Amino acid sequence: FQSCVYEEFGQSFNDKSVLCKIIQFNTDKSIPKIIEYYSCAFTRMEYYWNRKGMYVDSIKKDMVKAGLTNGDDVPRVISECEQKHGSDVKPYDYMNCLLSDEKTKDLFKKVMISHDEAFFKQNFCH
Repeated sequence: FQSCVYEEFGQSFNDKSVLCKIIQFNTDKSIPKIIEYYSCAFTRMEYYWNRKGMYVDSIKKDMVKAGLTNGDDVPRVISECEQKHGSDVKPYDYMNCLLSDEKTKDLFKKVMISHDEAFFKQNFCH
């Protein structure tokens, strides 16, 4: 996640209000380059590839490993998300879909944090 901050916002980026929103999973599309940021993050987590879309099995595997009891919830949420957002669906949208579904939201946060715990432990919110 930190490397995508550098890649999308620049090496010297230090807007704590934006970084706080990222670590609290509270971003919105008004933040410049946030769509590209999550595309970068999902690519680094090996959940997304620009030309191929989402790697549902990779997300499902990580979610089950983190404790999701029904792995079928992941493809269900991804499919519903694609129906809702159409062909222009982006990783940002997938993230919000996974974070708004009762069965996936808590574990998906846990999985995302596990990919860069040092970044999420930083004190951007004070």
